[in-house]
Amino acid sequence: MKRLMILGISWIAWSCVDLFPVSPPVLDPGSAYPTTLRVVGQSARDSLESRLDSALGTMYRGSLDEYGLMGYLGLFARGTSSLTDTGVVVSLAKSAVVRLGEFTNVRDPRNLVVRQVSHGSGRDWLLTFENQRYKNREVRNTEIYALVTDDYVQVKGHHYERVYLPPVRFSTEEQIREALVGKVISYWCWGPAEFTISEEMIRFAWMEPVIYPLVDGSSLQLRVSWKIPLMNGEWVFYLDVADGELIAIEQLFIC
Repeated sequence: MKRLMILGISWIAWSCVDLFPVSPPVLDPGSAYPTTLRVVGQSARDSLESRLDSALGTMYRGSLDEYGLMGYLGLFARGTSSLTDTGVVVSLAKSAVVRLGEFTNVRDPRNLVVRQVSHGSGRDWLLTFENQRYKNREVRNTEIYALVTDDYVQVKGHHYERVYLPPVRFSTEEQIREALVGKVISYWCWGPAEFTISEEMIRFAWMEPVIYPLVDGSSLQLRVSWKIPLMNGEWVFYLDVADGELIAIEQLFIC
């Protein structure tokens, strides 16, 4: 019986997954799968930073992550906006993301689907775009955010440009039962807690293939995985479609 210890409350990762995971990606030449991005060296980063500064000018704001893509870290530089037309704001935000396409990997505004728009009277506008879809697969943790003010548009986040999709060798219900049933999941919820996965917990009808960015040391692997909800969706497990490896666990409830 394998026991998995989960640390955290509302979001959990197995194998060190980065929540807030160059252009073009630095791919691992030794393996087609998984597609692997590596942390860029200082010389390459200096060149990328110079190109980003040129693209930003005075109208746009953003910063790079360790892989040379538009990063998520840091606070938004909040401002004010006199704009009142949501359609105009969405158009400005999409134009900014596409203009910075070398670093966001978005070159067609049709690939940006608005999830949420928030705005207070006289305040700036904050837009969230849905996760990327690559060949009809959702790419997890790829939301893009845009802050629109009268003076600038700030962009956070990116998509991925090239992802190798391996042959699916792990897909049957029998394989998934063998991989999950009997595992003991230990986690923290107002104190130590645990449960053992049973067959009845696995929601096979809700399964879907996704692409999961998995941080592994100094690299990021784009792992094609089955997204498998447990119970009523309180937990989600990710199993690699190529070999069934459990690469991530998400806890979707707050204790």
